[in-house]
Amino acid sequence: MLTVKNKFIFYIAFILLSGFLISSSLSYYFAKASLNDKSLNEILPLINHSIYTEIQNELMIPIHTTSLMAQDNFVIDWVVSGEENPQMIHNYLMRIKEKFNYSNAFLISNSTLNYYRHDGILKKITASNKHDAWYYNFIKLNRAYDLDVDTDEGADEDITIFINHRLENEKGELIGVIGAGLLLHELGNKFQHYQDKFSRQIYMVDSSGLVQVHSDKNFIEQLNIKNINGISSIAEQLLSNKDNQKSYIYQNDNSKVMMSVHYFSDLDWFLIVEESESTALGEIKKALWTNTITGLLITIFIVFIIDILTKKYQNEIIKLSSIDELTGLYNRRQFIKYFNHIHALAKRQNLTQSLLMIDIDHFKKINDIYGHLAGDAVLKKISKTMSSYLREDDLIARWGGEEFVISLSPTNEEITLKTGQRILQAIENIEHSFEGQKVVCTVSIGVVINKSGEFDLNDMLSLADKALYQAKDSGRNNIQKAE
Repeated sequence: MLTVKNKFIFYIAFILLSGFLISSSLSYYFAKASLNDKSLNEILPLINHSIYTEIQNELMIPIHTTSLMAQDNFVIDWVVSGEENPQMIHNYLMRIKEKFNYSNAFLISNSTLNYYRHDGILKKITASNKHDAWYYNFIKLNRAYDLDVDTDEGADEDITIFINHRLENEKGELIGVIGAGLLLHELGNKFQHYQDKFSRQIYMVDSSGLVQVHSDKNFIEQLNIKNINGISSIAEQLLSNKDNQKSYIYQNDNSKVMMSVHYFSDLDWFLIVEESESTALGEIKKALWTNTITGLLITIFIVFIIDILTKKYQNEIIKLSSIDELTGLYNRRQFIKYFNHIHALAKRQNLTQSLLMIDIDHFKKINDIYGHLAGDAVLKKISKTMSSYLREDDLIARWGGEEFVISLSPTNEEITLKTGQRILQAIENIEHSFEGQKVVCTVSIGVVINKSGEFDLNDMLSLADKALYQAKDSGRNNIQKAE
């Protein structure tokens, strides 16, 4: 059966663990319940806006740079003066490309339709070439600048974001288009960084739903969201909203998917940030297990501390309930408990059992003359002296005041009397000094020998007490045996 202490520790551990489990479970339940709403309305829009802002900043620098190129007097004068010495414009474009780390820098003259690049003349622009349609479309827009995504004929058909700027003379007349290009895969590398940073799926699609930017290059211009299971159900709704940031939710084969969509008017693309409900729940479950394990470890630690403290205080309580605080000997209650065990053994095996009752002679005088502190010192010294003459199995207790009882483990009468005589003599030889005076203390001892075990403790105490009074009547400082 569990002890009281073990039951107490068990209840404490149970309460602590239950508290941790209940609080963790409630946290998991409420987190799960608010997951979709929080993701759709707070987390995903915030991540989307952050990425949108970063991409805008990435594009603003080349837009600003190409704007300065379009206002550069050197470029304008070179085109207006008849485009003499093409090497000059090649060198200019090369410096722009290298300084800002663009994939290319270009200029197209509206008069000659020459396509100048940093590495030479690429070709002449023609209206019949589908690849040159962007040029004529841009002129029709009559805008200062535009962003266009296309393959770069001068760079192994790499998909490139072109920043095109109108080039005008002093009269505001169009004389060409100047700009720079950014490789799209470099933007894809940034998306991989965003995915690692935010632990979400991030990509961009054009107005038709075709994937244009993705951390996985195999998806670029190969995958259309209209053909992807799950998202296809909201693809038309998603692509038709070009006004502001929106949130959507759809069901795929495994779980719900939440998404935030932001429209890029400059590119006519959509930035999409997705989060799977199962992935988000995985994080919540991970937190649940972490909290549970932490609670278990804290519980183990607290139980360990409680166990140490209860052992300490239990020992203190046992000591206080069984030991005389002044002398360090057993008290009356503990002596009776142990004596009964010895008495039962002696009776079963027909062994001799001895009891000595000891009283300090004239002890009251010591307290009256020298004070109770002196009396306490005497009690301590005599207790220590008597204990030194006993065997490990013998019992000694302070019976009350200046009285002591000793139970010798099964022995004979001769050894009992010799032991009593040695104690008597040793106490007489103790030197006590109070207020500069040497004081000799003696004791009187009454002995009872229980050979057949017919006497119980009360009988033996009564006989020993009578023998003790005989010793006192005989002049004290002697030992008498009960007959």
